[in-house]
Amino acid sequence: MPDAIPYEPLIPGGVAENGISEILMIDAHRMLVLERAYSMGIGTSLRLYEIDTREATDTLAMDRLEPGAFRPAAKRTVADFARLGLPRTDNTEGMTGGRRCRTAAARWWW
Repeated sequence: MPDAIPYEPLIPGGVAENGISEILMIDAHRMLVLERAYSMGIGTSLRLYEIDTREATDTLAMDRLEPGAFRPAAKRTVADFARLGLPRTDNTEGMTGGRRCRTAAARWWW
């Protein structure tokens, strides 16, 4: 479940929205989820989570999700981009991952 929008807009009646921008599978039960939020007058907020579905309820056969009728997947914060010292973040809509290339120094970091 996405987090609540972290900041109210500075402009009364201004736009504020959030959502999931990207999901990247790590293995059959774990994934990285990039969540972003925007509040008018504040800007964009980005957070990266690791989600683990092993203990979560399989909801595919449910017509709707009633409170208390399911167990959500475990969610662990990997990075809050506001705490990384970046001068600003923007409306990030994707991410990519892969194994180390023969010519690249980058690696999986989890």
